[in-house]
Amino acid sequence: KRRNMKVLSNNLTFRLVASNLLSLVGTAAIVVLLFVGQQHDAGGARRRGLGQGGDGETCCVCSPPRLVDHNVSLANIVGHLKALQDIADSAGGSREAGSKGFDDSTAYVKEQLTQAGYTVEVQTFDALDGCGYECCGTMSTADKQFHYGGEFYETWCSPFASAEALTTFVENDGCRDLDFVDFEAGNIAIVQRSDSCSIDKQVVTAQSAGASSIVIFNDEDRVDLFAYTLQIASKIPVFTASYSVGQELVQNTALLSLNSTSSIETIEMQTNIIAEKQGDSDNPSSDDQLIVMAGCHLDSVQWGPGINDNGSGSATILEIALQMPESTKHRVRFAFWGAEELDKRGSYYYVTKSQELENIAVYLNLDMIGSPNFNRMYYIPVSAAEELIVKTTWIPFFQSRNLSVIPVDIQGRSDHYPFQLAGVPTGGLFSGSDGVKTEEEATLFGGVAGITMDPCYHDFCDTFENVNQQVLEELSDAAAQAVLTLVNRDNSDLMQNRNAPA
Repeated sequence: KRRNMKVLSNNLTFRLVASNLLSLVGTAAIVVLLFVGQQHDAGGARRRGLGQGGDGETCCVCSPPRLVDHNVSLANIVGHLKALQDIADSAGGSREAGSKGFDDSTAYVKEQLTQAGYTVEVQTFDALDGCGYECCGTMSTADKQFHYGGEFYETWCSPFASAEALTTFVENDGCRDLDFVDFEAGNIAIVQRSDSCSIDKQVVTAQSAGASSIVIFNDEDRVDLFAYTLQIASKIPVFTASYSVGQELVQNTALLSLNSTSSIETIEMQTNIIAEKQGDSDNPSSDDQLIVMAGCHLDSVQWGPGINDNGSGSATILEIALQMPESTKHRVRFAFWGAEELDKRGSYYYVTKSQELENIAVYLNLDMIGSPNFNRMYYIPVSAAEELIVKTTWIPFFQSRNLSVIPVDIQGRSDHYPFQLAGVPTGGLFSGSDGVKTEEEATLFGGVAGITMDPCYHDFCDTFENVNQQVLEELSDAAAQAVLTLVNRDNSDLMQNRNAPA
């Protein structure tokens, strides 16, 4: 497999070089014609050469000035990528969650952010790594044995545990710590299913309040019993119930016995890095309540260094953070997620724990923005607020550069997804992974049709040499300008339209 992948990678490199040479011939002819016809472009600005070093050399291809000025450079991003490659090399070739390579990656990011004056939070959590199940759990009172599969379920990935305690109905929706202010620790929490937050958040909040277990029953609009798979590593048994069972438990406080037969495997003490700077308190137009957030996953898969997936996003977010101006209208927060490759466990944990989701105006995600056989793509919007993000960031940028870009539906495959489920407007950039490039896309972006956009996706060959620095520079420039635009605009329209359909 490795030999074949190496051959494929080398073949791709040769074919991409050949394709790019043909493109360059055409580009050179266009540049010559433009130069002859218009020797001076008053709005033009020299574009940094790909792989530019610290001497600031430029190439002769001209581009319009930036919509928003910033100091994020390809050279510094490349420096972070090389550091992540060195970390992987010294840790057996991987930066996977729970490994020395990941721990060293988080240490590198934390040190850089701390030196830049950020308030840095190291958020630790246990990441789910697998679930087992033996039918069936039990739920009973002194007077009644509830029927599994008709009246209740234990959630998939509920821990193997039992609880026997008095029930307490938690009013409101159980999404906030304040909902549990009068809750007696050790009791079993009875909570109604809510659209205000996820079930995982209800579980985490109940667990923090000292509940020994939790039963989440359906609402009056969705009365039937429902099944659920936890996304977080709960320490207490979690059960779901029909609306009628929930009403029975609410109306009759009783000693309830629960027995979960599920089991979970966890990787303990995973890490998210969260860094923040406050808005400008001296700016009369500043709004320190709203948060503009950008993030990426820092971990790789087990069998590779993950320099495109997702060193490219991590290096870019880190450099944007390091180059942020001191004065901004809104608070700006950067996140480097752990355990994304274990199904987004870090971002799910953050969303379930956060008490500030309603203050996050937007979350931007970068995941794989240096693919060798790239497309330029932005996440397809699913709400009116997300459409506004596209119209105020990605579209103006790519139009100003005369670069082709297309929307892509990556569904739940990256860390924007837990935010999106929680109602936070999201956006992101992507250059492709295991999707096969079409003939139309090859015409639009160059590269080779009929093969994947990153043949080294989730493999040992996802090294520094796998990263296409051209698209990395383009998408990092777009991301930097998007963050600076959003952190200094009003954003009340995003807040007003966050629940409106696209």
